[in-house]
Amino acid sequence: MPNTAHRWTQDEDAAIIGGMAFEEFVDRYPDITWNAFRFRRARLMQAPEPTSAVAPAALQSGAPDTYVGPKVLYLDIETTFSSQPRILYAATADGWGRITQFRREDYPGNNYLLDDSDLVDAYARHLESADIWYSWNGKMFDIPVINARLAFHGRPMLQSRMHSDLMWYASQNVMRLGRRSLDSVSRYFGTAAKKTPLDVVTWDRAVTGEVEAYEEIIEHCDADVEVLRQTFQHLRGKVLKYTR
Repeated sequence: MPNTAHRWTQDEDAAIIGGMAFEEFVDRYPDITWNAFRFRRARLMQAPEPTSAVAPAALQSGAPDTYVGPKVLYLDIETTFSSQPRILYAATADGWGRITQFRREDYPGNNYLLDDSDLVDAYARHLESADIWYSWNGKMFDIPVINARLAFHGRPMLQSRMHSDLMWYASQNVMRLGRRSLDSVSRYFGTAAKKTPLDVVTWDRAVTGEVEAYEEIIEHCDADVEVLRQTFQHLRGKVLKYTR
């Protein structure tokens, strides 16, 4: 289900800051999901005044239904802590910040706690619908993990697309912005979206099937793809200049 977390007005901000309950809020704004509500509320905890949630101009300018041009996806996956990780959850954001979620209960395989075959296959086919991928350490982690899981399950390998790993444009010989983490670089540029904290214990709880912990994994990943999208707005001049 697309996450509509970023279609908010100042009136909606004021309602959330004022403490409106989710049940009351969703009656007024039925397109806002529970996960979007939590994500937005967490962001507003850091801003005492109502602020517009309009994100910086995206690469895909114009309305989604009239846009003509390359389709981009900002990608991120969450995995188990292992030398052979399984995928717990995956998400993408498009150029307008619309999030597509891949939850294990929607792609359960033979056992939704152990079998990520349907999830990784669906996610790979979704990535293949794009022309350009943007990631953070995706060339060294996300894409190799996806391909490894596809190979393990005997599913068709991921067909590659133009892929810009933004981490390398914030470090190495392009720019050096301090630590290489997405959190550090997004804070450097002051993006509106923020990464959410998450610890290993929460991951362990999610792996065993605890619903609340898994929802935190989802919230974390959804925040990551939006932070990535907004960070790209600050890096894109360098990305375009140095991409060959």
